[in-house]
Amino acid sequence: MAETFGRPNNEGRRLGVGVHTVSLKSVEIKETPNKNKYLELLFANNDGTASKKIWYPKLDEVKPKENESIEAARQRVIDNFTGDIYVALDAIDAGEVAGKDAEDFAVKAISKLRSANAAKCKIVLQYDKEDKWPEFPRYRWATHISMEPDTSKFRMKPESQNDSKKESTINNAGDLF
Repeated sequence: MAETFGRPNNEGRRLGVGVHTVSLKSVEIKETPNKNKYLELLFANNDGTASKKIWYPKLDEVKPKENESIEAARQRVIDNFTGDIYVALDAIDAGEVAGKDAEDFAVKAISKLRSANAAKCKIVLQYDKEDKWPEFPRYRWATHISMEPDTSKFRMKPESQNDSKKESTINNAGDLF
């Protein structure tokens, strides 16, 4: 059998820190061994992949913040879950979704996301708190292909030892392409 020389297969390679134009490769509902559910979105391009986990809300374990009712705390957790999913839906123009509970909402969202077959979007990956690994920022981690994400508040470069208190950022996301 002859070897083939060409572009390497980067499926197992993780995307690095920066703004990446990607396609949504897969979306699945998964469960941990201790029964915690999450939606896993796998984004890919020729340079590698990035996986975003969106954890289902555990409404029975919600702890209200100071001066917050339990109902408001539960709604905050639900809004975080649906908000993260809507970042993906909006980034690939997949449309609106509503559901009677987290499972119903997630199943309908998966259907919409899968129907946008290979739609491109832009994702942002920043350094984690230890400046070791790329991770999705908490908010606005994906945008429509036609938009430039605002990365001004994201940790895009590791902090140097001399500037341990200074947060490094990128001012122009267009410089990353």
